[in-house]
Amino acid sequence: MVNPTQIKKRMLKEVATFKYGIGNTIPSDGGKYPVYGCNGIVGYTSKYNNEDTPIIGHIGSAGVVVWAEGKHYVTYNGTICKANDNIVDKHYLYYQLQFLKLENYLKGGQPFLSVSDFDTFHIYVPSLKEQKEIAHILGIFDRHMDNLTRLIEKKKAIRDGALEDLMNGKIRLDGFHGEWKEESLGNLLKYEQPQNYIVKSTKYSNEFKIPVLTAGQSFILGYTHENFGIKRASKENPILLFDDFTTSVQFADFPFKVKSSAMKLLTLSDNENNIYFMYNLLKRLSYEVETHERHWISQFAKYKVFVPPYEEQQAVAEVLKAMEDEIRLLEKEFDKIKQIKEGAMEELLMGQFCLTI
Repeated sequence: MVNPTQIKKRMLKEVATFKYGIGNTIPSDGGKYPVYGCNGIVGYTSKYNNEDTPIIGHIGSAGVVVWAEGKHYVTYNGTICKANDNIVDKHYLYYQLQFLKLENYLKGGQPFLSVSDFDTFHIYVPSLKEQKEIAHILGIFDRHMDNLTRLIEKKKAIRDGALEDLMNGKIRLDGFHGEWKEESLGNLLKYEQPQNYIVKSTKYSNEFKIPVLTAGQSFILGYTHENFGIKRASKENPILLFDDFTTSVQFADFPFKVKSSAMKLLTLSDNENNIYFMYNLLKRLSYEVETHERHWISQFAKYKVFVPPYEEQQAVAEVLKAMEDEIRLLEKEFDKIKQIKEGAMEELLMGQFCLTI
């Protein structure tokens, strides 16, 4: 077994060459070869100018590293990375480029990464045999993550189809046949403007453990004091958060505070309806609202919807919640595999650990 300290660290320019792709426009004549820009495939063409290499975003999503399989075409927005096959395995190079986190080295008003920038980087270069084994191990993680991504997207498509069919009564669950009643949202939900709270920490701790919520993908913006204000939700009393600007809706069944002034808190007007059903109703309705009708929740009382009796609402909510829980479990598995992969990259690509091969 080789001692990790004996692994040679070499300049990146010694083990690979870097050059920009060709053309400021995306060739799109419908050919069989994928066209790569700064962040993956952007079209297809009948010609190619590269084969089996990592591609680094040059302008646009600069610093992003993708693997370009087979013959393909690379535009000027991408940088082609050619490995010196006598020194470095091309797949091992791909993972080393990923590990460098090149997005931290961008420059310019419109961020970009020049070919000359790669002259300053170093990577650890064990034997070719060990490089191939390292790339194989990391590839197992990637394939698992790719499979999970496809499965998550499939589950989301099934959920979205069920959401559409179950929320408009197109498909009824077994045992439910009664008529749906037309109601205004104002009779179903009431809303209030919450008080804004300051984020005290970006990390959870014993001192700061109440999440501060905002709109969009981040959802949890940070954390604040447990005794900082009144707890606004719990599993027994869930609340919907509606962003009046983006028309996104969130479901919260845990204590929280709110950061964005655009957020509204929505609760049931009475106990004759199911809050998770209303969450999905609003989510579906927000898809249908035109862009120019932003801020519509402040006038939501005028919107008419059809709703089933409470028992059917509850049954539909349970089906949709089960689908959502399954997706969340898969996403947690994806995050766990990603975290394990990052730990493996730390050991395998930094010369801290040598494989016995």
